Amino acid sequence: AMQRCLADVTARIDVAARLNYLTASENDELVNWDAEQYRQKLNAAGG
Repeated sequence: AMQRCLADVTARIDVAARLNYLTASENDELVNWDAEQYRQKLNAAGG
C-alpha cells in the first residue's frame, strides 16, 4: 500500500519542479507532532 501511495504522489510532481527536502528539525517536528504520536499508537494497537 505504501509503494502505491508513493507512486501516486510522485506521479503528480511536475518533472521540472524543484523539490525541497525537510531538514532534520522539520522532520523531527512532524514525527513528534501530537497527532502523529496518536496515529502511531493506534497503528501499534492494530487500530
